Amino acid sequence: MSASYCFTTDAQSDAFLKEIIAEMIVLFSISEDEAVIRINSSWSKVGSFTGESHIFYHEDPIFYARDIYYGHDSFWWITGDERKEKNLPLLKPISLK
Repeated sequence: MSASYCFTTDAQSDAFLKEIIAEMIVLFSISEDEAVIRINSSWSKVGSFTGESHIFYHEDPIFYARDIYYGHDSFWWITGDERKEKNLPLLKPISLK
């Protein structure tokens, strides 16, 4: 599949997005198509992901793979006993609409 995003990319951001997609495939056993759909859904209001100083580069592809898959409001970075102590629900992927 040739990824088609709902925002503008350049060569650098396209490579970064491919890393996110690869992480999502490995971490969550989803298809490339589903990963792209999830990126587009999560970042639909981005408009443009271009330029080497874009804010998205402040995190790594693994962070974004998890954040896009679970949603930031899931507190996915809190795991194990700490998650239980904070009474957080089990992690589940964001529902695709």
